[in-house]
Amino acid sequence: MTEKELGGVAAGGSALAEGAVTYTYDRRRYLIDVLFPTYVSCAGLPLSVILFIAGVLPPLMLLLAVVCGYSVLNAFVAHSYPRKITLDGESLRLESFGRVDEYPAGSITRLRLSPTPEGMRLYARVNDSSPTRGRYFLVCGDMYDADGNKAESVYDYLLSLAESLAAAD
Repeated sequence: MTEKELGGVAAGGSALAEGAVTYTYDRRRYLIDVLFPTYVSCAGLPLSVILFIAGVLPPLMLLLAVVCGYSVLNAFVAHSYPRKITLDGESLRLESFGRVDEYPAGSITRLRLSPTPEGMRLYARVNDSSPTRGRYFLVCGDMYDADGNKAESVYDYLLSLAESLAAAD
């Protein structure tokens, strides 16, 4: 699939033609939405396992261990909550907890999105996503560039790209 077949979206489209733009998750919202629940899960996981082994409300502790484990997996292993997103004419970069996932223009061959217009939220699965890579929870309404603009261009770019890829199939 060439970039022309995608109507220029994979090559950059209108969102990428303007030059490199980095959007950063609002510090307070990232603390509330990502860091606090993840750190609580880090404490809750071993505690729930210990209480499960001790026989204290085993069904509840098992459920708690699964939820905490999933939260820790998403944050620290899969890096599903990017703190920074950079769009430029050559790639889409998502940074989370020190790891950078980079998708050069034209390398995204499959993009499945579950958009929520309220707050410009997206659950994105890129290419052959797995539990440890290629799944992202993007809250574009809480991400801003250096000028204070919301990440609406990221939201629109990903919706356009997904539409172009679906049309090309």
